[in-house]
Amino acid sequence: MPAPLSTRAEEPCDRVGDGDGGKSHVIVEFFSGIGGMRFAAESWAAAGNGRKVRVAAAFEISEQCNKVYAHNFGDAPKTQSIEHVDAALLDSLGADTWLMSPPCQPYTSQGLQKDDADPRAR
Repeated sequence: MPAPLSTRAEEPCDRVGDGDGGKSHVIVEFFSGIGGMRFAAESWAAAGNGRKVRVAAAFEISEQCNKVYAHNFGDAPKTQSIEHVDAALLDSLGADTWLMSPPCQPYTSQGLQKDDADPRAR
């Protein structure tokens, strides 16, 4: 089972330096939800399409989503809005790829159309 990303809001959620010598493709997830993008990336890598995938950090504001994510992967995203993620932390993670899966409701005709004023968009 992978090491926890973080289960406490005040701790950075990273696993940099896990000893694989740079063999992994390092990913940071924003708006991680229940982990659909992570699942896709890990499935792609497991099919022999590239290096092993390592999620260095994940960020999601929904505590319920974070519980499901933790159940699915054994580690939990940091419960934090991406507008408060420190640039120095992101640099320290050494990510090869940033994955984002923001909610569509703030922008769609079926949603409230609040655009970036919708708290789910942060």
